[in-house]
Amino acid sequence: PLMLIAAPATIGCLLVLLFWDVVAQGALLTWLSILATTQATELFVWWRASRATESFIESRLWHRRLVLMVITAGVMWGAAGLVFFVPHNLAYQALLTAIELGVVCGAAMVHPLHTPSWRLSLGLMLLPLIVSHLREFDFIHGVIALLLVMYYGYLWRAGTTWSGLLENLWQRDVENQQLVNQLKIAKLRAESATQQKSRFLASASHDLRQPMQALTLFVEVLKMHQHAPQTRTLVEQIATSVEVMGDMFNSLLELSKLDSGGVRTHLAAFELQPLMPRMQAEFSVLAQQKNLAFSFNCPAARALSDAQLVERVLRNLLSNALRYTELGEV
Repeated sequence: PLMLIAAPATIGCLLVLLFWDVVAQGALLTWLSILATTQATELFVWWRASRATESFIESRLWHRRLVLMVITAGVMWGAAGLVFFVPHNLAYQALLTAIELGVVCGAAMVHPLHTPSWRLSLGLMLLPLIVSHLREFDFIHGVIALLLVMYYGYLWRAGTTWSGLLENLWQRDVENQQLVNQLKIAKLRAESATQQKSRFLASASHDLRQPMQALTLFVEVLKMHQHAPQTRTLVEQIATSVEVMGDMFNSLLELSKLDSGGVRTHLAAFELQPLMPRMQAEFSVLAQQKNLAFSFNCPAARALSDAQLVERVLRNLLSNALRYTELGEV
């Protein structure tokens, strides 16, 4: 509003004061009145358009009104090049030309994003002034008219470049916003898929844990009976395998909890050495089956962490080590 309304209105009043004694006062007052009406209408249009462009149809309506306002303003400032042009007075002519050039340049900078506006402004404002200089029919005014034509071409090229730059920036901003929206949608879908997977894992592990518990009870009952040495060894191996399967199901359940954010850590100081016998009892059978040397070397140290999570991490590491080691030792 400041550039569209205040600046042209102020320039118009000063222009009338400067030419009050050399131009017909009735023509000056008429021009100024029409200019003031035009500026007030532009202000009203701006105020209404800023609150009523929620749809494409409304935007096209206000677009047509904007073009109409630009044409009206251009005609008014172009008329100044005829009304305020004082014949045979180069000083006032130069003053009028300087003011008109400033207004034209300002119009090109005010409407860079709307190409029809600044192109209409250039032609409507400069062409009457060029005609006024050509009507003097002398060398100086001919050169001035030529310079005005060159200035017209310069502003046309600069405005085209500036409009293209702003349009590209605007388009990039819209594309970036679309990408952000797509990323938000993709993130929501990924989170939804993760939640569904977590619910599936939790349901599957819960359903599978029941037969695993029954199998564990059957193995414990089987261990209570007297067996031959070979049979007892087989029973112990079955018990170990059932225990490993139970740990795997527990890990599956913990994985679903981890995805859903359900795992909570409980930090505490604990000894590392007590973890080793449990690990050795659990994995020594697997090492013997693959003819691998299996040994531990743990110093007497304390750790500040979650003991259960540390044991689970070590168990996973050992399981992978024994699974993928064919020769040698762990």
